[in-house]
Amino acid sequence: MLVTSRAVASVVPDPLYLMCGPGQSVLFGVQTDKGVKGALVGLDHGIWAIGYTLVDGQTVMRNSQYYVEPVPVADATEWRGWLNRNPNLWMIGEIPADPSDQGHFQYMEWLWDDTNGRKLVVSTVADCTRVTDFNTLRPVFPASPPPQQPSVPPDAPNGGNQTVSMLSEGGTFKVPVTINGRLTLDFVVDSGAADVSIPADVVLTLFRTGTLAESDFLGSQTYVTADGTKIPSQRFSIRSLKVGDKVLENVTGSIAPVAGGLLLGQSFLSRFNSWSIDNQRQALILN
Repeated sequence: MLVTSRAVASVVPDPLYLMCGPGQSVLFGVQTDKGVKGALVGLDHGIWAIGYTLVDGQTVMRNSQYYVEPVPVADATEWRGWLNRNPNLWMIGEIPADPSDQGHFQYMEWLWDDTNGRKLVVSTVADCTRVTDFNTLRPVFPASPPPQQPSVPPDAPNGGNQTVSMLSEGGTFKVPVTINGRLTLDFVVDSGAADVSIPADVVLTLFRTGTLAESDFLGSQTYVTADGTKIPSQRFSIRSLKVGDKVLENVTGSIAPVAGGLLLGQSFLSRFNSWSIDNQRQALILN
């Protein structure tokens, strides 16, 4: 059972809209707020909207990462949900009641891992300011159209190009990427990212399942999770990365915050003679 120290107070108001700072997180046993500028939290008649603004300007919605289910508790308002890409990981988000009734609020999150017992992986707490109108937050809570799978004609048999269909989702393009021949996930094509970037919870899963080995990690700094799992470094070498029929070996990857996304960056893209995006066909072309 999750236990937090707070005073019992009046119930959390609903609706409630909060603009929060980056907060303090404990990630892999290390306190950090790297990668996050702030959080935006909306609660409207039991419906939650939670978004993180990253330092690169992207907004990541918890609602697209988790199945967000409201949970009433005595002196707070909570949501709980399983991570869509890894059902062994589940999160609790919470707004404790304001004990002073002066409009001071915090937003808290805990990420738990059921793989090896119920262990706390990441915890975050942020101080928040109440705003009176959710419309203030709507510009950074864009409506995401349903993913579309376009039809892409096959490559010419004598051509060296590989054309890969992309998914259009929330103003970004995603392609399926296979990691070390074992796990396929949808990555955002991001030419502004230096490395292939993988969130910490996914790296932890890859490490525990043997998809990433200790010998794959670069550097000497060691990260320790809340349950004692040791991650040798923040950067690692991906033995193989497959997009379409193109397979590259020894691609450098880096660990991103849990709130971040899967990014197909320059450590993969720059290895090709050329690459481009065909907007009309919604396709990634690799040569």
